[in-house]
Amino acid sequence: MADAPNTTPPTDALFSDALPVLPLRGGVILPGTVRTLPVGRRKSMALVRALGNPRERPEVIIAVQRDPQVNDPTFADMHPIATVAQVLDVRRGRNGVQMVALSGQRRVVLTTLTSTVPYWTAEVEPIMEPSGESVKARMMAEALAEGLSELVEGENPLAAALAAWRTDPSPSRLADRLASALDLTFSQRVHALLTLDVVDRLERITDLAGEILTTKEVRQKIDAAVRERLGQRQREAVLREQMAAIRKELGDDDAPDKLRARFEGRELPEEIRTVVDRELSRLSTAGNSPEANVIRNYLELIAEIGRAHV
Repeated sequence: MADAPNTTPPTDALFSDALPVLPLRGGVILPGTVRTLPVGRRKSMALVRALGNPRERPEVIIAVQRDPQVNDPTFADMHPIATVAQVLDVRRGRNGVQMVALSGQRRVVLTTLTSTVPYWTAEVEPIMEPSGESVKARMMAEALAEGLSELVEGENPLAAALAAWRTDPSPSRLADRLASALDLTFSQRVHALLTLDVVDRLERITDLAGEILTTKEVRQKIDAAVRERLGQRQREAVLREQMAAIRKELGDDDAPDKLRARFEGRELPEEIRTVVDRELSRLSTAGNSPEANVIRNYLELIAEIGRAHV
């Protein structure tokens, strides 16, 4: 087990023997990741004010609530595994909301809340992660990073997580960074936080990454097909508008529409209806040519004969 000084925060003079706790309603900060969060609860605001100047990188405990609806959580309302994070920056955001930038450092076990006023404080114990540096964990991490590198393009959180792996080849950190970068649900990220065994965590992240990327690929194919179909319809609409403009310039813009109106609602034999639709389509593109006059006369004859039999 790691020595106790390794888990003692450098700011214990500021916060006494316990670390301050920032409970999250619906978020998770994993070790090796950086997030900026809004702070709005009265006790959380009191904690931010107590931080003072964040240039000293004070540490806080980022706990995750079991129920996001609880406004004043007790020890029982928080998951037992939490993350110690360094405070990188505190600033006022839009609408006066305080924003806190946090960098996840390590997992700890919450042992007890030592205070709830004016903000939460707690005592913690360090965690040894099983199989963290085992041969199996390293091999799994290398295979996962290599496989994802072939699928990821451009600049995005997933690419950033893989870039961080190249400078910090920790299997545990890779699993946590991927869990943060992938489009996971809140419960899936909580599961990653609570999974201490690194091999188990990597196996779970591997499965989730495969599911998400497969779904993303299918979604992209569907989107491409939809865009192609819309593009085809837009081109057809433009062509129809162009033909209408040409007919208008030729002084014959409404002839096809008038003839089409004469046939609407008429009960015609199937073979006659096929001929009418075909000739109407030809008339729409024939313009003011001699062929158009022939088609028009032919359709008018059919219309008159059909009316005589009604």
